[in-house]
Amino acid sequence: MRPSLLGALTLALAEAASAQSGSPDAATPSPEHHIVLPDWKSLPDTPMIMDVYPRRAKALGMGGTATMKCRVLLTGRLADCVVVAESPPGFGFGEAELSLASYFLMTPKLIDGKPVEAQVTVPIRFQLKVTYVKPPSPSEHRSQEPD
Repeated sequence: MRPSLLGALTLALAEAASAQSGSPDAATPSPEHHIVLPDWKSLPDTPMIMDVYPRRAKALGMGGTATMKCRVLLTGRLADCVVVAESPPGFGFGEAELSLASYFLMTPKLIDGKPVEAQVTVPIRFQLKVTYVKPPSPSEHRSQEPD
């Protein structure tokens, strides 16, 4: 029996605490400022991931990882994303992740209640899971046959 492939995405998203102010002219907040870091509002789902999964990697049944750094705009959209890591190299996982950037939406970073741009690092693990349907053993099959 042929195994069925199920796409699975593990979003190992960077801690919101790693988000940094992305605007060079933004004042560095002092400790008395109230800061709310960006947080995820929406993420790509499994069908979206499978649509961009690198063909060659999918055909070989292999997974991979990619990490991109992006600006978080005041709207919560990601912009100016660049791949900073990809493994294994040469299979297109970085390019696949970049094509998903428009599906991410965040709440913007707030300083004293005012939205400011920020940076975020987004690591993604692309993974194909193979699920086998175990056929009954010959003895189990015989015990189900009528006498």
